[in-house]
Amino acid sequence: MRHPLAVTEASFDGGKTWQPASTEASGKNTLSVDINHPKRDEASSGVGLRISATDSAGNTVKQTIPKAYRLR
Repeated sequence: MRHPLAVTEASFDGGKTWQPASTEASGKNTLSVDINHPKRDEASSGVGLRISATDSAGNTVKQTIPKAYRLR
């Protein structure tokens, strides 16, 4: 079953392409996401994320964060 709040995709090239990301519940009100990062120099524009959330009535919101964070 898919979690109602999920990071669904990650981008390492400024949003030109997107890779799947897996979100799992890891505790009460806590989520973990598994993102396979490339080498830092292959993600010079940082990491973008696509996130979706669905409530119990089935209403869905999706958000794209073009530069969520940078790799060190």
